[in-house]
Amino acid sequence: ETLRIKTPAVFSHAALQAFWAIMKSDRVFETLSIMHRFRLLEKIVPEFGRLRNLVIFEMYHRYTVDEHTLIAIRNAEMLRHRYEPRRNYLRRFFSSIRPEIFYFAVLVHDIGKGNSRRHEGIGYRLLKPILERFSISAEDGARIAFLVRNHIVFSKLALRRDPESLETIHQLAETVGNEANLDALYLMTYADMSAVSPDFWTDWKDSLFQVVYGKTRDMLRALEADRPRISDIDLLRFV
Repeated sequence: ETLRIKTPAVFSHAALQAFWAIMKSDRVFETLSIMHRFRLLEKIVPEFGRLRNLVIFEMYHRYTVDEHTLIAIRNAEMLRHRYEPRRNYLRRFFSSIRPEIFYFAVLVHDIGKGNSRRHEGIGYRLLKPILERFSISAEDGARIAFLVRNHIVFSKLALRRDPESLETIHQLAETVGNEANLDALYLMTYADMSAVSPDFWTDWKDSLFQVVYGKTRDMLRALEADRPRISDIDLLRFV
């Protein structure tokens, strides 16, 4: 019956409700993969449909963009539900963001690749109508937009700059702004990079990310501790 729907499901309130039920379930990857196979997912998120079988000619990417995105969701879902001692520190970052919001951010993180190689900025600009269509709150929408716009920042800084450099740490701290964003971005980086190829997330890279994360977290906490507490209402308004 679903396959015979004439009106695109993207305009159906019932379809959107069912979609969010899927994103909150324990079988997100499996269900989205089946929907993608039967071209139902692109009825809900047409922007994702443009990524079908899209090949990006880069040295490390093994998968097409649509495959990469779904594998990233699978890896995040496995991280959340399976206890692995070596990855438990990443698992706890789900406390910084609701799983369904994170999975949605992963689903749309590469939508800009359908338009441009510089996909982060393009994807960010494509987001507004998507967030409105899915009735996503301003707070959740801001988090999704932040992740889409900055999803390669952490990996660039950790792998291409000196992870011990104060400049590297300051740049990441300035980008994320707070610890919750830092945690969510670390989780996004793992999902994204582990879906490049089966062996792309190595122990060496893992150690680099942990160093940069720890130093950036410490900087953010120090900045928060040093922030002046203003009790005078008029002065606070002026500032």
